[in-house]
Amino acid sequence: QKLPTKRKRVVFIFKRMDDLRDIGLKYYEIADLLNLKGIVSPTNKKYTAQLVERSLFKFLNRLKRESEIELVSVNSEVIGLKKIM
Repeated sequence: QKLPTKRKRVVFIFKRMDDLRDIGLKYYEIADLLNLKGIVSPTNKKYTAQLVERSLFKFLNRLKRESEIELVSVNSEVIGLKKIM
């Protein structure tokens, strides 16, 4: 079985964290669950409530930014980026 790349692994974990928040778990409960399963942060640290909260905040902001930017091209050449409002 092929191991996922670090980026895919991190995105998978953050999506699960978001799902757990959606069903009502608190940050410390998510941290405890991740630690029990032996899942460490991208910097190989144990999760804390604060680390879960900050990681999730940054991840969701990154998703928002990615959805707001559209690539504009003409004749297969990139001419710039355009913000979608």
